[in-house]
Amino acid sequence: MRNVSKRFKLKKAFSMILFSYIAILLIPAALAVGFSLMANRMSTTRCIDDVSNNIRQGQVLLEEQLDNMDSAAMYLSYDHTLKRMLRLETLQPGDKNVWFVSQFSERLADIFADSSVLYAYAVLLENEYVFHSNGMTQGRGFFFENFRNYADMTAEEYIEESFGTNQRTLLKLDRIKRGDSSVSALTYNYPIVTGISYDGQADAVVQFLIREETLESFFMPLLQRTGSHVLLMDGEGNTLSVLIGEGAREQEISGFEVTQMVDITGSIEAKLGEERALLVYRRSEKNNLIMAAVIPEDVVLEDARHLRRVSFVMMFISMFVELALGFYFAWKYSSPIKNLVQNIYRMLNPEGEDIPKNAEGKSEYEHLESGINQLLQTNQSMQITLQEKQQKEKKNFLTYLFSGEFRENEDILREGALVGLELGNMVYCVVSFAMADLERGEEVFKESGIENVLAVYPAKEYMSVLFGFDTLEQAEVLPILAEQIIEKLTESGVREIRGGIGRRYPEEKDIHFSYVQSLYSVLTSKEMVTVYNNISQNLNALTYSTELENKLINSTKHGEIRQIQQIFEHIREENFKKRHLSNSMGRILISNVVATLIKVYKDIILNEELEEVVGRILRLESISEALDCLEAEFIRIGEESAHSRDEREENYQKRLIAYVEQNYSNPQLGVAMAAEEFTLSENYFSQLFKDVMKESFSNYLENMRLEKAKELIDEGTYNLEQIAGMVGYQNSGTFRRAFKRVTGISPSAWKSRE
Repeated sequence: MRNVSKRFKLKKAFSMILFSYIAILLIPAALAVGFSLMANRMSTTRCIDDVSNNIRQGQVLLEEQLDNMDSAAMYLSYDHTLKRMLRLETLQPGDKNVWFVSQFSERLADIFADSSVLYAYAVLLENEYVFHSNGMTQGRGFFFENFRNYADMTAEEYIEESFGTNQRTLLKLDRIKRGDSSVSALTYNYPIVTGISYDGQADAVVQFLIREETLESFFMPLLQRTGSHVLLMDGEGNTLSVLIGEGAREQEISGFEVTQMVDITGSIEAKLGEERALLVYRRSEKNNLIMAAVIPEDVVLEDARHLRRVSFVMMFISMFVELALGFYFAWKYSSPIKNLVQNIYRMLNPEGEDIPKNAEGKSEYEHLESGINQLLQTNQSMQITLQEKQQKEKKNFLTYLFSGEFRENEDILREGALVGLELGNMVYCVVSFAMADLERGEEVFKESGIENVLAVYPAKEYMSVLFGFDTLEQAEVLPILAEQIIEKLTESGVREIRGGIGRRYPEEKDIHFSYVQSLYSVLTSKEMVTVYNNISQNLNALTYSTELENKLINSTKHGEIRQIQQIFEHIREENFKKRHLSNSMGRILISNVVATLIKVYKDIILNEELEEVVGRILRLESISEALDCLEAEFIRIGEESAHSRDEREENYQKRLIAYVEQNYSNPQLGVAMAAEEFTLSENYFSQLFKDVMKESFSNYLENMRLEKAKELIDEGTYNLEQIAGMVGYQNSGTFRRAFKRVTGISPSAWKSRE
């Protein structure tokens, strides 16, 4: 005991290090405790965001379905033959109106021919005529009993629900018997009132069925969450349908009131049976519907529990290791730095070996310093790579934005936020600069600290700058601002600078117009600063409307050569044969068509070839020759665009097929993983895949997996659990449901078929 005491006295200097170690131990403990306190809130917030996005996707699909039904029903409400049909008496044998009724039935079959959307149509008239997808009957009660029998509704209730309203409604999900078959579906109900006054009863009703399977496909990402339920309610809170998710059982949903759902989107607490749950909802003001997902609390907080477990396990491991190292250091007079050096050496050494014994000439501190320096260099290299990736993504976004690839403002705002570009509620304008030293000019511009700059886009010989202002009045300073920029660039040694300013637009999807206008201004003028609006364009005396310009742009991009020729023939007919334009006005017309040529030119980036083509056309003395040259150039670009598009689609098709073929067995394969492989955003990849393959990514992947599964089942070597994993399903239950949904039979039945 005395020897032990003596040895610890000799370690007095090291005891301070041990106490320091204990103090350091408190840091991971404090972090673990703090992180566990935040875990619930972080997990709940993440769940709400994910579920809200999934509901939004389902809402878009459902509203699209309802819009299509509205259009078909509204079309019928204006049909003149409907009023005559409503005046007919009951048909008798040999009745002269039999032919008219038959023609009306055929007309309805044509109007509602799209059975993929307008499923199981029925048109019920107040005079007891009923037209439906299987023909025509007389008597609404007879129709109910034989063609549309609801499990939870009598014929009287059905007729009252159908005719007792003057606005479109959805009847709640019910099991409906249709002849020898039955289907679980919502009923879309569109009343038609043909009279001037309304007495509480509709004259006719148009009905379609929305199958439960269709609803489930709209909200499939939500239903794939363990234990989830999806509610569809009307604006008053009446439940229309309850969809039960994967691994869940039917339970009562309670503990909330519809009056709590006052916002467009939000979340409230609820109960799923006796368990606590989170209800996330979205309101559709357009259709007076509420879509909600009910997620069990255990599922919502699953990530939080996992994070807490990991953090506390890591904390205890860290404390145990550091304490062990500290006592070992104090007892054996050995520095823990030596262990640290060994670990760093093993990490940096590809073979994972210890420090060689012949390396004793190099101190442990030198090993430590060199290892840490190498780690810092590796981290710095990773940071540089990440920044380069972010810059590349931002430049790709600007390329799509300036070339007009985006169709909706929402897409631009979402994709811009992903690359760190915050847009929205601004007035936009693009200013382009041509200069001798573009790289130097871009560097000087970024250092100048100009306000209201959203992005800088260098492309070959031009530097384009996207400005954003709060109001149109603020944007009026752009000509002065452009001159100041040119002065600063000139002072820094950049020469041969001129600028062009496009028009100002309040919508994000119009930014590309300002971009091409700014380039056009630079190209067609040698002034220091040229404003597109100041270029003389007297449009009152010539015919070249925006509609005609857009038609020419679209025809060229899609390679419609005959359409291009007809447009130019129209331009000649309207401007020279009818109006006999003067030579000066003809020059203005040529200038406008040249501006359109710039917009559709390949990649929307000016280069020497385009500048040469435009210069040659503008130098022609004859207006007729200039129009002929423009027509030939549009036709050439249209042919190249069509050929290029076909080649791109063919190449993409081969790459997409090969990629899915190689990765279908990966359970993680989805739109996110595939989009990352092709360096595209998820939305753009989904649209591209559908355009090229003519079906959605999820459908294509599921069909491929099930075809591979059929081959493996026929082979007879593996059981169903093994086959499910081999074709990319995480469990056999999901595999069995997908197989039966697509083929109509279970995998076992497929295996035992003759």
